[in-house]
Amino acid sequence: MKKVSYLVLATITLTSVFTACKKTETPPAAAGINVVQVQNALVVEPTATWCGPCGTYGKPATDLAIQDNSKAVAIYAHLKAPASDLGSQLGQDLAVMYGAANATGTSYSIPKLAVGNNVTGAYQDINYTAGILKGWINTLTAGVSKVNTKIDASISGNTLNVKTNTKFFAKGDDSFTYKIALYVTEDGISNRQYMSASGSYQTITHNHIARALMSGSATGDNLLASGLPTEGQIVSKDYSLNLDAAWNKSNLTVIAVIWKQKGTALTFVNVDKVDL
Repeated sequence: MKKVSYLVLATITLTSVFTACKKTETPPAAAGINVVQVQNALVVEPTATWCGPCGTYGKPATDLAIQDNSKAVAIYAHLKAPASDLGSQLGQDLAVMYGAANATGTSYSIPKLAVGNNVTGAYQDINYTAGILKGWINTLTAGVSKVNTKIDASISGNTLNVKTNTKFFAKGDDSFTYKIALYVTEDGISNRQYMSASGSYQTITHNHIARALMSGSATGDNLLASGLPTEGQIVSKDYSLNLDAAWNKSNLTVIAVIWKQKGTALTFVNVDKVDL
């Protein structure tokens, strides 16, 4: 399998679910916000409940790769088209970003397993696939974080309110636009999954399921109106989301991904999360 160096942005029609977004840029001197300088790894698996190889080779390999690793932030992106039991617009958009599907669902290739900007298919040897993912995770997390986000989240009634404080520990790279994307996932979902090994559906527990997008698009909102971020600069943004009544609020996670973009190339920078 061949890994890719950059995600190429596709034209995606997004169903936006956010209800409010406000950005304020804090001067470098106002650095009272505690943002931890840690480098994490984003792990994404485009998948579907009807996909036998996804259940037999994909999910087990991803589960093994992220097991007991607090720096690996996972999202299982179930396709909306063709519809998975757990499909969502966010799942479809992430699958498109990683080249695992097109927006209409007329073309797809899953399971795909991704860490940052690296993508592979799933081999029948689960340990071999997990080893590839672990290698990418370890390489990413061994790096020095240049930017990270502190996420504050709370639920009032059926509304999820999120504040992000993104701190740059170094000056931004020339010619790049820095973006933040906000996703919501859910754990502990009991649902069927087709298994190619047995040729039948089995009921399993699904975790890290892509539920909803809070930013304007899956590729994120611009952090700055113009110019490059400076060392020590903090950018704050506020979001809110009306939660689906069927979701278990105590099993939700908010994930903030920092991307940088040049032309159509989207490069992963860092990710953090907070469990609700």
